[in-house]
Amino acid sequence: VVLEHIESLPEAQQQSLAALLAGPSRETVPRVIALSEARLDQPAGRKDFSATLHASFGQAVFLVPALRERVADIPALLAHFAQRTAQRLGRPVSISPRALAMLAVYPWPGNVYEVENALDRAAMLGGSGRLEYADFGLVPGVTSPGECGRGALELKPQVEAFERQVLLQALSAAKGNRQAAARLLGISLRTLFYKIKRYAVD
Repeated sequence: VVLEHIESLPEAQQQSLAALLAGPSRETVPRVIALSEARLDQPAGRKDFSATLHASFGQAVFLVPALRERVADIPALLAHFAQRTAQRLGRPVSISPRALAMLAVYPWPGNVYEVENALDRAAMLGGSGRLEYADFGLVPGVTSPGECGRGALELKPQVEAFERQVLLQALSAAKGNRQAAARLLGISLRTLFYKIKRYAVD
């Protein structure tokens, strides 16, 4: 049994689960994998989480870093989800090399769930089986509707922020090689130098 967001379990259910896991008929209890976004074994963890329940899970605790700290995993995850989506849709789904390079340096704040959902959405909405970066609709820094204040959705600042972010991603993917970054972006080297100067990219 996989329990996600175990840190959000109400106190009464925490006690019930702890009693079940520590009960006399433990051989009939299913194996429980508890997932938490908080480090419950540290003082910074949720103080309203039952120490008894935490102890019931045993000593097998695994810390999984955020996806942005596991950049090498991103291409493999994209390939996996592309293959699975292709089987579901009954048509080929692939990602262009340029898009793959840019996706590999995207921060993915939603971690693996976001990769899966973004790939699935891009494959369903994309016009062909070969996906480009734009098909994923990833716009870093865009304010969500619930957080919009005056001027939050002005077009020019949003476009400039997006262009600067894509420029940084291309340079990062190209490891600072400006000719390679220009090729990834599909622009001339002269245009790249202009944009680097315009956006004060170091």
